[in-house]
Amino acid sequence: MIVAVERSRLLPCALCVMGGLSLPVHQGCAADDPHLEWEIVESDASWGPRAQHTSLVFEDRIWVIGGHAADVWSSPDGRTWQLETDSAPWGDRSQHASVVFCGRMWVLAGEVGASRNDVWSSADGRTWDLVTSAAGWSERISPVVLVFRDRLWVIGGCCHEMGGVKSSQDGENWVFESYVPAFDERSNHAGVVFDGAMWIFGGAGRSDVWRSTDGADWEQVTPEAPWSGRWSHSAEVFDGRMWIIAGTDGSAQGDVWTSEDAVTWRLVESAAPWTPRADHTSVVFENHVWIIGGTSDGRLLADVWRLQ
Repeated sequence: MIVAVERSRLLPCALCVMGGLSLPVHQGCAADDPHLEWEIVESDASWGPRAQHTSLVFEDRIWVIGGHAADVWSSPDGRTWQLETDSAPWGDRSQHASVVFCGRMWVLAGEVGASRNDVWSSADGRTWDLVTSAAGWSERISPVVLVFRDRLWVIGGCCHEMGGVKSSQDGENWVFESYVPAFDERSNHAGVVFDGAMWIFGGAGRSDVWRSTDGADWEQVTPEAPWSGRWSHSAEVFDGRMWIIAGTDGSAQGDVWTSEDAVTWRLVESAAPWTPRADHTSVVFENHVWIIGGTSDGRLLADVWRLQ
């Protein structure tokens, strides 16, 4: 479908990354915003170069959790970092998922020598409780985990027959909600909760977008968004829009896209001044979006950038 788009407009709020003329229309693709100004916040964060970690916002701090390590770090400003523990009981974990749910931080799935289906939670980042060693979904890496309608939702992951969508009120007892064949063998995708629905973006080299308002029925919003088919990207909700940031399509990307409906997309940055990256993380904190670490075609990153 061809969709007319307006010229890029000024962003009323700032965007932070840690770690023109209208273009021809392609499912609603528009040009870079010429007013974006990027500033480096930290070039070598205390947590060191890493990828395949997770990040979240909890108790007015940004948290970095794991990433081929058993450590947990927190920061009030993205520049000064405090080591909360270097020996979390969930081990040297990578490709896991983390969310904030019921006043606690949660770590789910991932790899510690092998794929896992355990669930952990913590109220302070230092002491972690094992909720279950074998959740009601198979061992997996790189799933999307969302908090929606007061439940945890696990969607996709590597590597086989991961099309089942499951939810839980407590992290221990899981309910089968639906089976989506398109989610089979889909990993390193991204997801957000926006406008009363869960959204899934790309993964495994795809550029499609899926949406559900109840977890049972899923609709494909678009089979091919204008951003390249990619994996290991991040997604956020900011300034009333959904954001897709970086990732890889075989080569690390440095682009940023936004959309209000996942059909019409605006390319707000085609080549950011920060190093193109994948396997990074992003969070929204103090009216900024932060992207943390990642890898750029094999080189691990520990930088923090901000868009003024």
